[in-house]
Amino acid sequence: MAGVARVVTLEEIAANDYNLNIPRYVEPKAEQDILTVEESMQRLQVSAAAAFIAEDKLIALLKREGLLQ
Repeated sequence: MAGVARVVTLEEIAANDYNLNIPRYVEPKAEQDILTVEESMQRLQVSAAAAFIAEDKLIALLKREGLLQ
């Protein structure tokens, strides 16, 4: 993700208390997917299912090692 370069004046730098932090002067172009509510819900369901599977695997591992009853 590339930002846009620009030249700033010494006055602008002074107005920013001589803070040369790059994001103060150059904002990266935000490229985001716009999702519908349905797409968001589907992604959430897939993520939740994966989390539950991972939790089940962790519980099984902990039980096998005697760390959980």
